[in-house]
Amino acid sequence: MAFVQIPLRLSRIVALAAVCGAALCATQANANTISYSTGQAYGDGSTLGSEKMKFGTKAAGSVGAGALWATETPGSSSFWVYCLDPLVGAKQSTQETPKGLTAFLGSSSYFGAAAYGNVGSVYVKQANTTIVQNNLVELYSHAYSDSLTNSTKSAAFQYAIWEILGETEANYGTKVGGLLANTTVGNNDGAFQTQADAYLAALTNTSVTESAAWSSVNGANLSTAKNFTYTVYTPNTTGSSQAFLGVVASSTTNTSGVPEPGTGVLAAMGALAWFGVRQRKNKAA
Repeated sequence: MAFVQIPLRLSRIVALAAVCGAALCATQANANTISYSTGQAYGDGSTLGSEKMKFGTKAAGSVGAGALWATETPGSSSFWVYCLDPLVGAKQSTQETPKGLTAFLGSSSYFGAAAYGNVGSVYVKQANTTIVQNNLVELYSHAYSDSLTNSTKSAAFQYAIWEILGETEANYGTKVGGLLANTTVGNNDGAFQTQADAYLAALTNTSVTESAAWSSVNGANLSTAKNFTYTVYTPNTTGSSQAFLGVVASSTTNTSGVPEPGTGVLAAMGALAWFGVRQRKNKAA
């Protein structure tokens, strides 16, 4: 095999690029620490509320429902997340590994905690994860921005997520199925019920186009779909805290959920950029 000599400058660039790639791989594979706040205000100034719900055979009780304001370290980036683990309590400063929505739904992290075995067979992990993913993406595409306008809509959006994760489409709603949030279980919040049922009705309306189905949702026109990248933050130990779903705007829908680069990646990329600038200056000299 012929030996090819690589110029010194090129070899340095290759080495730095390798550092960047290694750092990126390490960042995506390693767990990050997730903390959250329940006091971050939604669009109208309201904050996270609670709703009375009943999951399967579990006794009805008040459940905190709505988006949480999460902070991820390293990097200290903050963003809204919704819960994908309704029967697990959220813990502060938990080591969680970011992964794509598709990967999460295909893993044991999806309703993998022991608590899901204690609510009977009416609220369970759905076998058809394609339907689950498609419905989550459609819900987010049309209603995510709307959900952050006030606490009622945020709670209703959270409820809709939990319905998609644990119910068949025939049982979507606050008054039917294994997850209930109606007067029978002590929930007298009519505004919440109306909003949750409106989100779910639009989601399951197949008599018109998707855009038309979302054109009038409890008085709001949500017909315009938005694209997001979907990242799930899953605790390293299943059941030790909740799995959270965060999204960022994207040019196309991305359920692979590539996490933002961590500090190691940024440092490596900065080094590569600095080296390029130095080389240009050397040439100019």
